[in-house]
Amino acid sequence: MSVAVGLVACEAALRLFHPRYELAANPLPEERANTFRRHFHPDTFVAHRVIHNNLGGRQSRNFSAESLDSAVNIAFFGDSQTENLNMPAQYSFTEPLDYLLNVPSVAPTVNVLNFGISGGGTARAYLRWQTVFVRRKLAHVFYMVVGNDLLDLRNAARGGIVRLGEAGEVFDGGPSRTPAWKRLLARLHLTYLVVDAWQRLDEPLGAGQRPAGETPRGVARWRAWRAAVAESSLGDRAESRPEEWMRVFREVVRAWKREVEADGAAFHVVLLPNPPDGWRDGWRDGWLRSMFADAALRTELGVFDLLGCFKAAVPGYQYDDWRFANDAHWTPAANMVAATCLYRHLERALGLPTRAEEELAQARHAYYRAFMDAPAWEGERYMPTAAW
Repeated sequence: MSVAVGLVACEAALRLFHPRYELAANPLPEERANTFRRHFHPDTFVAHRVIHNNLGGRQSRNFSAESLDSAVNIAFFGDSQTENLNMPAQYSFTEPLDYLLNVPSVAPTVNVLNFGISGGGTARAYLRWQTVFVRRKLAHVFYMVVGNDLLDLRNAARGGIVRLGEAGEVFDGGPSRTPAWKRLLARLHLTYLVVDAWQRLDEPLGAGQRPAGETPRGVARWRAWRAAVAESSLGDRAESRPEEWMRVFREVVRAWKREVEADGAAFHVVLLPNPPDGWRDGWRDGWLRSMFADAALRTELGVFDLLGCFKAAVPGYQYDDWRFANDAHWTPAANMVAATCLYRHLERALGLPTRAEEELAQARHAYYRAFMDAPAWEGERYMPTAAW
């Protein structure tokens, strides 16, 4: 009873005094529309608003049926790098991209829609696209892929959401049924505190917090145990069967592409820069990149490698320079670079006139300056890192 009382007290304290897990412990983004919540900057812990619009997307403005019917609609699907909960919506790459695409008078009206789901992956993004009621009004569909999407596929296959036939064809197995005890744990802030602490054991600390090359004893033990499990008979982990999960990935994305094109839209796969091998998910990114080294597959799926664009735009590019100090996700500065790269990609896809770099830089400056000059809401007006 004393343990139970202590856990209840910890849960209450987290909810009242340190509600950083409030969003994770509530229903998923696609289950709510026009909602308002609070999230916290991972470095400063300053609160900002998280709003999902009338389409269930992570944007602060709503869209009418008329505005969607008379515009070129571009939708982005992916995980936390797409939804970007760590920052106010105006700094997420989809918002400056929307602005850049609508500045030239010669361009058609464009709506850029953000349907990212934090914690999702290939299967969740695919199912999200299937359930978006405006999917047949989309002209371009982007899937933003990162290495940890392979684990999402493993879980989807184990839960029966995605099944492969003997010939490799994809079947939709329908939604999985989550046990009641898992649903209960998913609503507790304590669950995410434990998960957060566990994951930090396997992630290197920020620069300057530990001498170079020194690995904490707990991290070394955890990595050794994980390697042993991957090599053991418990071989249902994605690490131990990369070929199988990459095959599932290829078939799911191929099925998604066929369905998008059947709706009359164009499908794009964007390979995002991922943490290097020293990070927890670096090995999965390496597998994806080795798979996409096949030029025929890249052409078939329409792959655009954002890492190449980052390296071309940023001399001496290093992933750690463009992430939060206490979190592996992109900073607003990295989102600005991503928006510019995606603008150049869409410039070609939409047949727009090529804009000069200076003109594009002036447009970016005008966009971000507007938020610097506007009244702030609990710290929403902030500029990110030295890289900015």
